Amino acid sequence: MRITFPNGPGAGLPWRQGGVRAASPAGQAQGDRVDLSQQAAALAQSMNRLRQLRQAAENAQHSPEASLLESMREAMEILKTCSTIAARVRAGDKVPRKDLQYLMKHDMRAYQLAMAARRPKEDPKEWKSAVPKERQAVQPAPAPQPAPAAPSVSEGGDSEKS
Repeated sequence: MRITFPNGPGAGLPWRQGGVRAASPAGQAQGDRVDLSQQAAALAQSMNRLRQLRQAAENAQHSPEASLLESMREAMEILKTCSTIAARVRAGDKVPRKDLQYLMKHDMRAYQLAMAARRPKEDPKEWKSAVPKERQAVQPAPAPQPAPAAPSVSEGGDSEKS
């Protein structure tokens, strides 16, 4: 970047000319002139472009199309997991109960078809859960809880130790 002064450094300032600023013959006031190098101009253009891209990305995140795309992405992930579980069942392998429950919940027809097409296997492979961890946290499997034993209380409220 190069800064130039038409009449030398400080020549156009009022206190250097006795309080009066001179005007150019074309009616334009004399002033400081800034020349930017090509590098600085390219940097400024790229910064403006980056700012525009950020604004466009922010606007795109809040658009209805973005929310539709996100819901479709989630649905595809669920279908992929369901097809993996169904393929394991059809092959005759052992799958966790929570995977079967996931398949029943999200795609009952695929569950029914997998169970109908299941082939017995002599040595079935035992699979770990195909359900993603974040999906498992959303839908915890119900675990039966035993009823707590009630403590025995005597009528007098005092317990004697022998």
